[in-house]
Amino acid sequence: YRQYPGVKLEIVQAGTYGLLDKVAAKTIEMAFVVMPGDDQYPDISFLHLLDDDYVLALPRSHRLAGKSPIDLAEIAHENFIFHPATDRMFFLCMDACMKAGFKPNIVCESNHSPTCLSLISAGMGIGFFPVEKIENTKHDIAIARISQPLKKDIVLAVRKEGVLSPVAAKFHSFVLNWADSLN
Repeated sequence: YRQYPGVKLEIVQAGTYGLLDKVAAKTIEMAFVVMPGDDQYPDISFLHLLDDDYVLALPRSHRLAGKSPIDLAEIAHENFIFHPATDRMFFLCMDACMKAGFKPNIVCESNHSPTCLSLISAGMGIGFFPVEKIENTKHDIAIARISQPLKKDIVLAVRKEGVLSPVAAKFHSFVLNWADSLN
């Protein structure tokens, strides 16, 4: 905004699949998303930006609070507050649980972190979160690392064919420079 004060950006917030469908349909030009499964969107290119490490959020009174790391098999019989099925992280977390030998008992799906953390602190269940999202939370929860690493691969998605609008091209360059500065 400082470099281009006359430019107006429309920010669309949605789950990975909804955003990728919009990119594919040319409704939006690019999106920050979690990397989808292999070959799900062959007409879209993905630029890796960064990884988010996931941890478990537990009620402070939980039997595993204070233990870290936790093997996923230890939480097989827990209730889970989960990402909605419209989010890529639903499938990544589900896959991690299935690899550990269980299907999670999902009692609530939400992508609104404050709601999820309130439910967890109230003892309704446990949940997977990016560590930076809950490190300094004011919610009464315990945070535990997971023995089996669970990461969210954040990417920039852009259609492979077609030309970006001048504003989108400038933003794309800005993101590429920003991503380079992270390394």
